[in-house]
Amino acid sequence: MERLREGDFRAFDALFGRYAERIHRFLSHRVGDAARAEDLTQETFLSVIRARGRYVAGGTFRQWLYAIAANAARHEVRARRREGERMREMATSSPTSGQGEAATVHERAVRQALALLADGQREVILLHAYEGMTFAEIAQVLRTTGVAARVRAHRAYRKLRELLGPLGEEQ
Repeated sequence: MERLREGDFRAFDALFGRYAERIHRFLSHRVGDAARAEDLTQETFLSVIRARGRYVAGGTFRQWLYAIAANAARHEVRARRREGERMREMATSSPTSGQGEAATVHERAVRQALALLADGQREVILLHAYEGMTFAEIAQVLRTTGVAARVRAHRAYRKLRELLGPLGEEQ
């Protein structure tokens, strides 16, 4: 990132190659629409180029990048709500191919449960469980404290257990 700050745009290609798939996955989970997530991924990396001068040398690029992506996702969700559109896509998106019927049912149930969480709780779950971030990293992305990130995650996981409880009884 420091090379990009200095005007070496080949460094951008390296950053894009390393993080684009991860950011797309995060945004897909966040907005529930793979095509829109692709657009938001592009917007996120355009924002990286535009904001390269504001990047603090020696900072953690990963958290900075996820913060930009999280802001793009929040903006998207707000725009959908203003238009009266909820996150229906998350509950109806196609299951991952190559998995058994039980995995498909569970995957769909998890997507539906995630869609029912409050935005802040869903965001923490996606960053922690899907992206493997630590609570310290999540705190930086969400511009909060580590304790607040842990509390939000605890509440989100508890809510997921409540929502998914009947799923375990089906087996």
